[in-house]
Amino acid sequence: MPKDLKFTAVTRTIGTDRIVSELILTFTHDVAIDWLLPGIPPTAKRVELPVIVIYTFKGNKIDGERLYWDHSSLLAQVGLLGTGGLPPTTVTVRRLRELSARL
Repeated sequence: MPKDLKFTAVTRTIGTDRIVSELILTFTHDVAIDWLLPGIPPTAKRVELPVIVIYTFKGNKIDGERLYWDHSSLLAQVGLLGTGGLPPTTVTVRRLRELSARL
C-alpha cells in the first residue's frame, strides 16, 4: 500500500441493516496496487478518488461489503486514459469536500 494512503470521511448514513460511507481516497501511485490497478506498474501520479462503501448486516454480523468508484477517473489520473474534455475528478473531490464542510 502507498505510504501516504488516506481515507477522508465525507458522509455516513446508518440504517437498520446497512451503513453507507462516502469517502475520498488519496494516495501517490508509487507502489503496485493490484486490488485497485491490477497489472499497472507505479506511475508516481497523485490520485484523489471519491469512493462509496456499503456494508450490509444480518443481525450483528457483516453480511456484505461493496465498494464503488469511478475507474475511468482513476485511470485518467494515473495517465492511462484521456478525459475527452471532461472535467477532472478533482472538481468532484473539491465539491465533496465543500459539501462535507457544511455538514
